[in-house]
Amino acid sequence: MSSKTLRPAILLLLISLSLFAGCRHVAMVSQVEDANSKQFNPPPRNVAGIYIYRDSGWAGKTQVKEVWLDGQLLGSLASETYFYLEVAPGAHTLSTQATADQNELRFNVGGGRSYYFSQVLSRKVPVVGAVVSPFVSAVTFEAAGEQEGQATVLRCRQAVLKLGTTGAVATTQPDCVSALDADPELQAISWKVALSGNEDNLSTLLAINERPTPSEQKVIAKWGSKRERCFKANPPSRDAFYQLSVDTFNLGQQLIQDLSKGGMTYGQFTAKRRDIKQASLAKAKLLQTK
Repeated sequence: MSSKTLRPAILLLLISLSLFAGCRHVAMVSQVEDANSKQFNPPPRNVAGIYIYRDSGWAGKTQVKEVWLDGQLLGSLASETYFYLEVAPGAHTLSTQATADQNELRFNVGGGRSYYFSQVLSRKVPVVGAVVSPFVSAVTFEAAGEQEGQATVLRCRQAVLKLGTTGAVATTQPDCVSALDADPELQAISWKVALSGNEDNLSTLLAINERPTPSEQKVIAKWGSKRERCFKANPPSRDAFYQLSVDTFNLGQQLIQDLSKGGMTYGQFTAKRRDIKQASLAKAKLLQTK
């Protein structure tokens, strides 16, 4: 067999190996915890239960795909696995990456109920040189009904959340933080900054080119004080991510202080806040591998 004949075959082999190399087994919770989650007991009234599952069939059977909730990495799902966590009632976003993308799913949840979401993979056939190799390239999320969701979860195993194993991760906003959005003392800046950190209107916030007025600067300072009280009332767990959570919060507080002094526009503030968040998520991802 000539070297020219071998090259496509070798390339196909390398592509196949790279696919299987990316298919690492995700960590699973104990059988007891998995069984408890499959009881489908209603969550407390102040939170919503979220089941995110993956039942790919043959589409992407060997692939592992990341799941992000509200811009924070939950971990990766393999075929026939699921996550369970509890979040604050209100608006949330599921995505396959930290930043907004066309395949993200925005949804609203109420307290005391459980919701079910399916991670769906679709197949495309790319051409690499002379080699045609099928692989999954598109990932979306779809809401499912209770009956369908529970039936699918029962066929899956519960995966460990990367940012915690208790089912309540940092994406769960304490009531104190969520309440900032509706705080009457902060309404003067409510449409110019993401008070609770939920940046659904990120592009709008980035486009605000005005600096805070003197009266708004006082409100921003008050926002920083209330945010600090929330943090002290609901400190992060003392796990591997504790110091990172503290450092990230302090950077955010310093940024709010700079904004309260009129040192930047609202758009610049949002961009720098986003950079802090992305840097924190990158560090968290590194911590997960240690």
